[in-house]
Amino acid sequence: SVNLLDELQSMWEDEVAPGATRPMIHPPTLLDVECDRLRGTATLHDDPSLTFKFNVKTPYANQRNSFTSAQRAAGGILNVNLLYKGEGYVAVGPSRDGDMVGSEAVLCIPETDDSESDVAKYFLNGVRRGGDVTEIVPMKHQTLSGTGIEQKNGITKCSFTKLLREAREIPINPYGRTIFVWAVGDEDDASYHAQGSFVVDFTKCYPDGVPEEFAFEDDVDTEVMGDDRGTIDDVLAEIQEEEEEEEDVIATLPRITLEPTNAPTTARPTKTPTISPSKSPVVPVMATQMTEATTSAPTATATEKATGAATEEETVPETEAYVLPPASNEPGLTQIFVMGDAPFNDKEMTYWVPKQVEAVAYDADFLFHAGNQMRPAASKCNIMWNKFMRDTALGKSPIPVFITPGENDYVQCRGKIEDSDNDVEVAWENWKDTYLHLDKRWEHNLPVVYQEGREENFSILTKRALIISVHMINGPVLDEEEWADRHLDNYNFIKERLETHAGEFDAVVLLSHAKPEDTHKDFWSRMTFTIVTDPVLKKTPFVYVHGGGNGIYEEEERFLNLKNLLRVQIEGRKRNPINVMIDTTSASPVKIDRNDKTVWSVCCNPWLQGWPKDPL
Repeated sequence: SVNLLDELQSMWEDEVAPGATRPMIHPPTLLDVECDRLRGTATLHDDPSLTFKFNVKTPYANQRNSFTSAQRAAGGILNVNLLYKGEGYVAVGPSRDGDMVGSEAVLCIPETDDSESDVAKYFLNGVRRGGDVTEIVPMKHQTLSGTGIEQKNGITKCSFTKLLREAREIPINPYGRTIFVWAVGDEDDASYHAQGSFVVDFTKCYPDGVPEEFAFEDDVDTEVMGDDRGTIDDVLAEIQEEEEEEEDVIATLPRITLEPTNAPTTARPTKTPTISPSKSPVVPVMATQMTEATTSAPTATATEKATGAATEEETVPETEAYVLPPASNEPGLTQIFVMGDAPFNDKEMTYWVPKQVEAVAYDADFLFHAGNQMRPAASKCNIMWNKFMRDTALGKSPIPVFITPGENDYVQCRGKIEDSDNDVEVAWENWKDTYLHLDKRWEHNLPVVYQEGREENFSILTKRALIISVHMINGPVLDEEEWADRHLDNYNFIKERLETHAGEFDAVVLLSHAKPEDTHKDFWSRMTFTIVTDPVLKKTPFVYVHGGGNGIYEEEERFLNLKNLLRVQIEGRKRNPINVMIDTTSASPVKIDRNDKTVWSVCCNPWLQGWPKDPL
């Protein structure tokens, strides 16, 4: 270890070109490890202080713990907590040699006026410019979980959980030695102010070694998790090529701009969010190359709404030829493409969402958007953003589109609508005016049932797969009574659908926006009780597919300790929609194609056995 540290120190000496502005570089250190709990704490920087706390969990050392399929395939997880007594970014990640250039890092960026907070993985892409140590490049595949960043009272806190071993990334060896690099900045940007390296060595914790089945391979240039995406250089080249293509296309597209207006909107009576009193709100209108009458609600008649006919204002988008799936409940394959958490800016609206829509299969049953179709800071919660998304982006889909609301679509609109005292209520009405019964804008024969009084919820029974979508979002909770009532309505709708179609389905797909949190316990406690107390349901595969991951893909088998409940969190943002396939002719009916040749589903690989692998 001494020789290694000397080598690292020598590398830091030559880190920056002579005469350049040099960041504060700390010498490499060896962190102490508590072997009984495989954890440690260290102060990486003194003034202001940066504290690094870590804990490693592996299937070998923590055999009583529950691990997801991805965590087991990765050999375990690393839990990290960073405490920085300053306001700025913090970063830490594995390195091959302690050199910042060529390493990888999890970068924790606090929220600013121009951007949201972010905790994500980055390549440190070896480019020196005028003395700057590196250029950061976000990784395409974000797999962190448990992420969080908070900046309060002059202190920055960041936490995350990372897989120990991922294809084409530098591994973290839980049985041996791993080099890490770290950096902090006094401003909320990515220019380095202080940086250093350290070594975590678990070798002393395993004097007799580990069983062969738990042996850890350090060679990340070989296939590790069924992922053959090429070398890191290949990945970086692909990212650069995509960015250049994106910029070329975007240069030819119209920009979306927002301009306020004094045109009022009229809210309809609703049992959904009534957070603040109604006072004839005013909604700003977006000026785009779409020429559309200024209004906050469609003017369709009752007959037109019932039949799905379009008004002059709401024209049905022209799509390419679409072959209707058989209107049958005989066993077969159901395909649901799922996207979400996009678009958050003009670029994503005009370039990425249409590109995602192009990636869906023409023979799939439908496309589902898992909510958060805006970022309030960019859209100003303007109904014209919704309509541009509906007509110009989603409207190009060759298959029917369904959508559920996310918190960004109305709850996070507080203070975003000019001259309005009830932003949340206005934004919710705007969402309903734009997206309720969205699927009727396509010709299809899916047997859709909407929940009475809460028509954003729907169910479909096709090919012995029961699909149910409910309105469930992440916080903040603005009205506890409304929150609880909505969760109860969601549960009652699911329960009623399960009872109505008893004996008619072999698998259940639950769709929503919300990543499960403590604020959803009332809903999930009812659901788990219903499943475990029913002799048929407890042997029926259930899969819960949701958004809210902001670029992070997750699969969790035995969700809520139920062996027949699988949770899948989509990546969203710029990633292609995943294809959730339910083949009710198979004993393992659930298969997931991530619609990307570089990554695979661990639990439900469509080219291998699906889920569940064992009889329920």
